[in-house]
Amino acid sequence: MHHIKSLGRLLEKFHPFSCGYIFAWLISFTALSYVYSCISALGIANVSDVPYRVLPPAVMFCLLLSSFAAVHLVNVVIRKIRRQPAPKIPDAAANLISICLCVFAAFVLECTIFQYAHYGALLPDTAITSTRDKAGWTSSNFYYFPVDNNNGVYVSSVNKDRIKMGEEGFLLPENSKRVELKVNNLAADNLAIVSFNNLNNSVVSAHITPVFITGKKTITVYITFSDEDSSFRDTSEFTIVDGLKDTHYIPVYPIGKARRVNIIFIGEDAAFSDIALNETIPLDPVFLRVMLVAGLMFAAWALRRYNLFKNKVNPASKAQSAGFIVMAACLVSYAAFTSFTHVISDAKKLQSREKYSEYTYSKLLPDALLAGRTWLDVPVNGALRQSEEAGKTYDIFYRQAIAGDKDYSDIVYYKGKFYAYFGIVPALLLYAPFKAITGLYLPTETGVFIFCAVVMIFLSLLWRNLVYRYMPDMKYAVFILGGVTLSICSLIPILTSDPCFYQAAQSGGMMFVIIGFYLLEKFIAKQEKGIYSYISLSSACLCFAISVGCRPPLVLVSAVVPVAVWQCLKQRGARFKTILAVAAPYIAVALPLMWYNYIRFGNVAEFGISYHLTGENVAAVYSVNNPIQMLYRALAAIKHFLLNPPYIFLKFPFVRFVPAPLDGNTFIFNPHSIGLLCIPVIWYIFGLRSATAMLRGKHNIIRKVIFSLPVIGIFMLVITGSAALDIRYEADFAWLFVLPALFCLGSDNKNLGIKSIIMAVSILLVAFGAVTTMDVLQAENPKLYYYLERAFNILGGM
Repeated sequence: MHHIKSLGRLLEKFHPFSCGYIFAWLISFTALSYVYSCISALGIANVSDVPYRVLPPAVMFCLLLSSFAAVHLVNVVIRKIRRQPAPKIPDAAANLISICLCVFAAFVLECTIFQYAHYGALLPDTAITSTRDKAGWTSSNFYYFPVDNNNGVYVSSVNKDRIKMGEEGFLLPENSKRVELKVNNLAADNLAIVSFNNLNNSVVSAHITPVFITGKKTITVYITFSDEDSSFRDTSEFTIVDGLKDTHYIPVYPIGKARRVNIIFIGEDAAFSDIALNETIPLDPVFLRVMLVAGLMFAAWALRRYNLFKNKVNPASKAQSAGFIVMAACLVSYAAFTSFTHVISDAKKLQSREKYSEYTYSKLLPDALLAGRTWLDVPVNGALRQSEEAGKTYDIFYRQAIAGDKDYSDIVYYKGKFYAYFGIVPALLLYAPFKAITGLYLPTETGVFIFCAVVMIFLSLLWRNLVYRYMPDMKYAVFILGGVTLSICSLIPILTSDPCFYQAAQSGGMMFVIIGFYLLEKFIAKQEKGIYSYISLSSACLCFAISVGCRPPLVLVSAVVPVAVWQCLKQRGARFKTILAVAAPYIAVALPLMWYNYIRFGNVAEFGISYHLTGENVAAVYSVNNPIQMLYRALAAIKHFLLNPPYIFLKFPFVRFVPAPLDGNTFIFNPHSIGLLCIPVIWYIFGLRSATAMLRGKHNIIRKVIFSLPVIGIFMLVITGSAALDIRYEADFAWLFVLPALFCLGSDNKNLGIKSIIMAVSILLVAFGAVTTMDVLQAENPKLYYYLERAFNILGGM
């Protein structure tokens, strides 16, 4: 008893976490839970047990925070009425209370405005009509298969062999009968339709009980209806998703009473067991949407409370450091989301795909390295040997004619053996050691995530160092937004959104490039103080050199090194040490790479691209081009990589990267693309000359380095684009434009509101646009895709 009293006195000192608060919190939680259950049960015929059912964990979490917020609000009102002063609350407690209030407000919005479809289906004169009734509806192009005396399944497929049973799906009985009732006034020959006729009733919703067969995960439908105002109306397409019961309900909004409602199924193998009109649409809060809205509210509150647009960056501030860590953690979490949400494990790929190149890093190259060989253990089929004997090994048309070219693509073939074109370093650094230590194969997407996570972390650290040293007057909010913009708009999400073998080499190379530039900036900072850190310089050059072993075009980034060390080369005492610090790491990396190329292809400069089995004869790409054609390719690259605009629309994912208006006269052309100059934050790069003028004198070296980055980017853009146009290649040089643009943006504290909006728009543009490059997400993981669609369509309701 003594301990209980002591605990009570202790809690009372830390108001509002007193015993009275806790008791009121429990009462509030119970009351809110009951109210939510009752609202959830509105319009449901059998409500006897609904208010008392166990609530989902996400709803329980929201109610817990909301009940605490409700008690706090009541306490504030009581103090206002009694004219009592507000209690002194520590910052940590104030932040917690604010988070609870934001969740409370977001949860109220979610259960009211955002769930309008639930309340719209509560009309009193909406009698339920179902296909379980014997009359009142007809169908076209459906088979009916009885399951028991009262139930059956309607299937639109006419191919019985495609229907399976048991764990694999539903089986068509041998003696099945087809329902052949045509829908009036509709061309139903190629459509599967269910029609409710002569309704003369208000219709507010349609509930479809789907049956997913033959591996289908989605069913697409739309609804047409006639009402008192029109003889024909229709809804947009709706996708019913396996595992998302909220997608089974479709809101319908006729004017007055509906006469006829047609549910039209698109595609083959659509199946259902029942369709009912006017069932109540459940109250189904979207937890992610609640968190997003609450997060926006809390961000707005924090900006005002802590004056983040007024307070400058402060390296000594622990709170600001914590905010920086949270920012980096959010970036890494986003990289994890885009890397792992839609992928198929390598084990499944080995069973379902025929392209050996898919396992270059996850299996083939690690096995080769651990076995002490340079070639890959891939069998050579007779057709490929036949094409080699005919001297047409790299002729895609010849290979397709004799073998269909099903086995080999994006893999190097030379003198009877297969090799990896993509760099050896990622396998040597990560995949092979993992196999040697664990005996398991590291999935490709895991390596891509690790590399991209390191890139994001070092980009954030690089941005922090640049701001602290050269832009100390920058406001903290702009600093945080700039850090996010640098990682996202450098197109890292493009690499993580499709983490296959291409991205393994590219992300590994980018990791070394960014670490190298981070170390080079440290060398420059010390050099400006008269200190020559040759260890930093040599380490930076080592990283730049290693990046070539991941992706050879990254050698162009090394052009920044002479700019950074030019001042050192002018001083006799530092000249030799500088040359040695730069040359030694390049030589140390170049010699093994040259040896590796020589023993494979007999040419120290050949990485394998000339023997690349792909959609074109790579060896002939440059030999048949005259200077005019090369100029065309360069201009096409500029048009593709800099000017091609995205497509914006008001539905998740809101942004779509569309094909550039080209005639396809390129080596490789990928339809997804975004012009870097269409990302608004990069517009600031046009003020680079005036913005870097402030760095003259003391910071002259970093000024020249920053100014040189977009020049290097243009060269990389043209050289890369003259051979291939693909959005993933933009990640090689996007940061060379984004970093200088952010440098210009942060050069003064004018128009901070406009600058913040521009950065936010740039972040959202790339973050949502990356989803459109995740082609398999909607097909392989529709449950996640349509959950995200519902969460981000703020006014979607359903």
